[in-house]
This record gives sequence, structure tokens and C-alpha cells, in this order.
Amino acid sequence: MAARGSLTPQDDAERWQVAARLRREHPRWVVIWLASPGVYRAYPLLRARRGTVLSGHTPDQLAAQMDQVEKGRQ
Repeated sequence: MAARGSLTPQDDAERWQVAARLRREHPRWVVIWLASPGVYRAYPLLRARRGTVLSGHTPDQLAAQMDQVEKGRQ
């Protein structure tokens, strides 16, 4: 994969596929890929503190944050 900031169209498409996988795995979140800053971003569909927006440079970072927010709701 190319370094952040020099993504090829294929790299970008792969990251959008990863974002789609994260959405399937975490259906209570809207997950997108932002190419310019090179981050995955998640917005809650569940009740969360107002203004909650999560970001991670890797899918694992973002998934861990989403899990943490969900656990805090229980």
C-alpha cells in the first residue's frame, strides 16, 4: 500500500472496502474513509455523548474505539 498522502485509486478503493466491512461489523455506526487526512471516521447511530466522532488511522484503532464507546453504554 502507498503511504498516506500518496494513495493510488486502488488503495483508496481498498480503504473504502475496509470502511464497508467496519460498518457491517459495527451496524450502530456510520463509518467512512477520509483520504485527505488518511483516517477512518465513525459517527454513532446509537445514543452517545453529543458530538461523538471517532477517528483512527487503522481499522483496528477505530474498531477498538467503537467497542469502548459501546461498552460504556452498558
